[in-house]
This record gives sequence, C-alpha cells and structure tokens, in this order.
Amino acid sequence: FNQAMSQMGHPLDCSSRGNETLTRSETRQKLESRHLVSYKGKKPLSRFDVLATFTEFTARSVALNFRLHLRSVPEKIILVGGGAANPVLVKAIARQFPESKVISSVTLGWPVQAIEPAAFALLAYLRMTGKPGNLPRTTGARRAALLGQVAQY
Repeated sequence: FNQAMSQMGHPLDCSSRGNETLTRSETRQKLESRHLVSYKGKKPLSRFDVLATFTEFTARSVALNFRLHLRSVPEKIILVGGGAANPVLVKAIARQFPESKVISSVTLGWPVQAIEPAAFALLAYLRMTGKPGNLPRTTGARRAALLGQVAQY
C-alpha cells in the first residue's frame, strides 16, 4: 500500500512509517482528512474525483503487486469479489494489463461473490482431512502445512 502510494506521489503515502502498515482506523482518518480533498493547495476534489482516484489506485496497486510478486504477467486475469462487478474498476485493471485478457469469474460459471466462501470451504475441508492447505511454491513457505485450528466446545 505504502509503496504504491509513494510511487503515485499520493497524499496517502505513509512510506515514512517504514514497514508498519496502517490500521483500518488510521486509513479511515487519512481518507477523511483534508489531505485527500485539498492536496498541495489545490481546490478540494469532488466526491466523484475521490472515487475515481481510489478506483485508479486499486487498479494500479493490483498491477504493482502482480509485477512485484509474479515472474511474468498472466495471459488471463480472473477477477472475483465485489470489484469484479464494477465496470469502471474492471476497465482500469484491464488498462494496466494490455497484454492480458481480464475476465470475470462469472464467464467461467462462478458467481463473483462465491469464490471467497468456496475457498474457505476448501480450506476447511483440507484441514479436517489432514491435508496441507498452502502451496509452498506459490507462497514461498518452507513446507506444506495444515492451516487453521479446530476448536471444540
């Protein structure tokens, strides 16, 4: 987050904090602060401009993290969750990846809001059957591991 904001020269840049991340409360305070709506003495941004800024920030942060953490840009990027239903965000992400096909999970038969619950169901199944739930090659973990805890009351 901080690196992306710093690269964009944005008033939410918190790179001086080092590796520390902002809490949700700190982020909200910054977003609601005058820094966002009146940047470098310029007239305040409209709500629409603020929304457009965050939409573009989201697309750029996705692109930045893909480029930082993947060996190459994927041929196909499948969007899930609420953002996948936002046509402006989808177009902004697609602009960041002209070499990739950007699609919604809906085109593959998965409702955009079904992916996260399905992933948690898979992780629960893996845990309950004693199977590792991580992919060391993908995550950089040293070994495959059981994820989560099972509590009994």
